[in-house]
Amino acid sequence: VGVLVPFFFYNVCSNGNRSRKIFMGDTGSLSLGYVLSFLAIRYSHQDTSPMFSVANAFFVAFSTLIVPVFDVVRVMLVRLRERKPLFEPDRNHIHHKFLDMGYSTTQTMVFLLILSLAFSLGNIWLVGFVNNTFLLIGDVVVWVGLNLWWDKRRRVRQVERERI
Repeated sequence: VGVLVPFFFYNVCSNGNRSRKIFMGDTGSLSLGYVLSFLAIRYSHQDTSPMFSVANAFFVAFSTLIVPVFDVVRVMLVRLRERKPLFEPDRNHIHHKFLDMGYSTTQTMVFLLILSLAFSLGNIWLVGFVNNTFLLIGDVVVWVGLNLWWDKRRRVRQVERERI
């Protein structure tokens, strides 16, 4: 956290020269993903709250990672369906969809943070009332629905750009 807060504010909130940015790179992003995954798994194994059972603790911890995990799964399934190499880069990730729809990098990041927060808070709120399986199915249905809508908006935006 001590490194991420200055990194975030320098890249997002700095009013100085916008051409200067700190690039995290693969090593930084993979390390960050590892730490977040480790913390989620660790949280799920140290549940002492009487409100959550062990299964619920895991689901709450997983909820913080839903957006990146669902995005990776969706991209892999699309690549398998289209018989493309799994580890070859393309513009099918969720952040590319938003950039292609005309949103700025900052707008895309803020939207993805809000989306992740919405999934997390929604799951934390519902986990006491809904079976984890149904909650996961609901998350998948919401994710698929949002992706279908974003794909439609992306295609409309591309058609509009081609007309110009």
